[in-house]
Amino acid sequence: MVWAIKFEVSDRNNPGFKLDPFDDRPSPSRSYGFSKGFWVDPSRQPKSAQQTTKKLVHDVFPLPGLNAVRQRFKDLVEEFEPGVHQFFPIDLRDKQGEPIGDNFYIFNCMVSMDAVLAKETGLELKHPPGEPPEYYFEAIFGRGEKVFISRPQIKGHHLWMGLHIRPHGSWVFVSDEFFAAIKKQKIKYLRSHPLHEAEIPWVAEDQIKPILDWEASQPFEKWCGASRLRKNILDQRGKLEL
Repeated sequence: MVWAIKFEVSDRNNPGFKLDPFDDRPSPSRSYGFSKGFWVDPSRQPKSAQQTTKKLVHDVFPLPGLNAVRQRFKDLVEEFEPGVHQFFPIDLRDKQGEPIGDNFYIFNCMVSMDAVLAKETGLELKHPPGEPPEYYFEAIFGRGEKVFISRPQIKGHHLWMGLHIRPHGSWVFVSDEFFAAIKKQKIKYLRSHPLHEAEIPWVAEDQIKPILDWEASQPFEKWCGASRLRKNILDQRGKLEL
């Protein structure tokens, strides 16, 4: 089984932090929630924040536009996939301005790949006139429908995000082994949904052919957002990984 997770957005899990000013020019880069799925510039991430409430600070929780995780969440991720994902240290202070004990980080899952079986899941293709096609994957968790993942495609992976097919919001897909470790460590306030594995290879021509056809016939500026972002990072850094 595979799971989709992200931090819980609720009053009990929002300790209410305000980010200290930081340089984010030329345009904001800090609104990716639980993860972006692609490399982000460490120099443009916030370095500190102060709490505006006296609520408990949990293991995984929201910051304005971002997330924060404790050291033990980072250690768990590094145990499964060392050196793969980004963790940006951030100093957190309580409402009185005193440092909060423990190390905290902004987490960014760095792996984006397609593994959702669109046909088997029955995802609906949306293609507004003049816009790139995309698969409707917004409220499917709430409807209780089954989502199928290609087992051969995810072999050896423990944390990843979708590329062309991803649910609305910053959901991170995780292996059953990683999810079991989260439960064992009692890391709380993560929303989760079970997904179903199938012994079906993920073949782009079978799963996202309308997207491939669109991008083959359109200029780069009209490609899907994920494809444009991926190419921009490759052009900028020459690689996608750390």
